Amino acid sequence: MVFLGNPSSSGRVNNLHHNPKTVLAKEIGRLGILVVCGLHALSGQVPSGEKVVLAGPEITKLDWNTRALVSHDIDGDGRLDLGLINNDSAKIELLYQTAPGEAAPAGGRAVRQNRWAPILEDAHFRRENIVTGAYLYGLAVGDLDNDGRPDLAYTSNREPLTVRFQDADGSWERAWSYDDMEPLQWAPTIIAQDVDGDGRDDLAVLAQGQLAIFSRSRVEL
Repeated sequence: MVFLGNPSSSGRVNNLHHNPKTVLAKEIGRLGILVVCGLHALSGQVPSGEKVVLAGPEITKLDWNTRALVSHDIDGDGRLDLGLINNDSAKIELLYQTAPGEAAPAGGRAVRQNRWAPILEDAHFRRENIVTGAYLYGLAVGDLDNDGRPDLAYTSNREPLTVRFQDADGSWERAWSYDDMEPLQWAPTIIAQDVDGDGRDDLAVLAQGQLAIFSRSRVEL
């Protein structure tokens, strides 16, 4: 299970996904940290009949204005990764889970050492950013061009809906956009899922006065 929580909701934690291969993750946007607890890392599966014992926690530092935490095997290596919106920097942050035993890239250190600066970040993620230049509302992950690679879909104040396609080299240059709707400014208003049962991921977006369904059998993204 993956959970997204925010201190402003009086400690309430919202269940986003029911998936035995994911773990407990809590994004605390106002504190700028991501806390991950898991059994044998993010890709661990609980054997039948055994007790669940959480390891960690592992910490990843985020900016203050983050939202829309999602989990998916984005790079296709068999390990679940994380993605989230960072509106402080107008970008999407992708946290790729590293292999067991592989050291995560070291973070930058401050040049000035005249203050206490403890090492807080110890989670095993490789971080990459996708600059959007917009204030984003919601984020979803799914294979939206049927090439076997996950793509990113998001709503924003600049373009109501944008899809960024992942190419074979892991880049995100190709894009598709749709502007004939007014997206709602809540995070959980977009989802990538097989809506019509044809085996392909579709897009569903809750917008102002409408529920927009982009079925792959009817719309070519």
